[in-house]
Amino acid sequence: MRSIARTTVIRLFVVLLLVAMTSPVAAETIEDKVPFELDTWYDIDVEDGPVTVHRIRVRLLKAGVKSKIFRPGKSQYTSDVRVEIEYTNEASRDYEAKLSVHWLDEDGNIIDGVVAKEDFDDDERHETTSNTLSTLTYGLDVAKYLEYDIRW
Repeated sequence: MRSIARTTVIRLFVVLLLVAMTSPVAAETIEDKVPFELDTWYDIDVEDGPVTVHRIRVRLLKAGVKSKIFRPGKSQYTSDVRVEIEYTNEASRDYEAKLSVHWLDEDGNIIDGVVAKEDFDDDERHETTSNTLSTLTYGLDVAKYLEYDIRW
């Protein structure tokens, strides 16, 4: 009887150990809400293993090419912006990052932003990943907060 209980406990331990070893590792998540300012870098400096996310910004682009193409005849009301995230990846493999970056009005309502998947390329130091979009100039003028969620 005692050997059956011991065998059962050992088997259960082995099964739990195997499950723990095959479960996916939890990804790092960075979430924050900061005052919105165009062309301003916001320091993040979060490190998880070989990946460090250094900072983020929303940069106003001079030429509104995307706005002219995707919103013809309305370019006087639109601006092109680029959401940039600076990172370091010291690993020999890429990490896929899921980005959710939005600018919000005074009440916390989303005005516009980016939801995308980006690669943190292997063996890069202080590299920048970016997404460019056309947005309403009015939205940039009334934006009060930048909210971001970065997962890898």
